[in-house]
Amino acid sequence: MNKYELYLKAKQARTSAEQWQALPESKHKYSQSAFDMSPAHGKLLLMRCGQHSAGGQNYWESPKELNAAILSIIARDPAVILAAIEMLKDQERRALVNCEEWNAGIAAAIEEAKSS
Repeated sequence: MNKYELYLKAKQARTSAEQWQALPESKHKYSQSAFDMSPAHGKLLLMRCGQHSAGGQNYWESPKELNAAILSIIARDPAVILAAIEMLKDQERRALVNCEEWNAGIAAAIEEAKSS
């Protein structure tokens, strides 16, 4: 995947996240649907990686009760989601900046193709 394709992927990730977050403000609602977050229907799984001893367990899943509590907190306060969207925006920005050198190479190749 070239740098521009990586940028487009980052842009799509940010766009999708913003659209999902904006669902409550959507004008396209059936029967006054509120688009509230539903911890009962959400999924979350956190993983810790590490070993206590040679040959021991490597991956440690978060307990389902902790996952449910975290989802409830996120449903009440979207700060984590907004912070994640900001992170996606920054990733998109960095991916676009990374296209600069690649773009210069493409422009040079285009100029060379025009002159031959």
